[in-house]
Amino acid sequence: MGALVVGLSLGGLTSVSTAQAKTWHYKVTKSNQFSTTHYSRAFMYGGDNDDFVWLYDTAKGANEKDPFHTVNILSDTNRNLTYYAKKNTTYKGRVANLKYHSRVFYINLKDVHLRRYNTWRSGHKLISLSKPTHPSYIMLKAKTHVYQNQEWLYNYGSSYDGYYLHYRLSKKGNWYVDYSK
Repeated sequence: MGALVVGLSLGGLTSVSTAQAKTWHYKVTKSNQFSTTHYSRAFMYGGDNDDFVWLYDTAKGANEKDPFHTVNILSDTNRNLTYYAKKNTTYKGRVANLKYHSRVFYINLKDVHLRRYNTWRSGHKLISLSKPTHPSYIMLKAKTHVYQNQEWLYNYGSSYDGYYLHYRLSKKGNWYVDYSK
């Protein structure tokens, strides 16, 4: 009877201490590829011109990079926004349809890398375009998991300059910036 009470009380302490730890839930893509039939969340990163991407009003204009069909430009400051995209069936691999402000535009995929995720694994580290403390903005690459001892590298610059903040997860489950890196 005494062993049962001690066992229950130790189990209760264990659940209390783990309940104090913050639990982080991140979304994971089912597939890393875009569909040709429906729009999926999309994130822009890098490309030939890392500073901006042109938006075109026609797929042909995007394929040919025709300046007469450009309707808008997105700068590097917009790269952390969420867009919706699908593969263009006419210009496969070169053009994508992009929903932005409830309108459909076309982009040339040489100008920008378009991905269904904004966080991926590189060795034992995670590299992300978002801070780990903003889970609603994060989409992990398919089959990627976050572990307690992993370092999270937040890329707050462009893909070419490599400026990162190094985040670590404390034993209490809170993310903190590791300034020793």
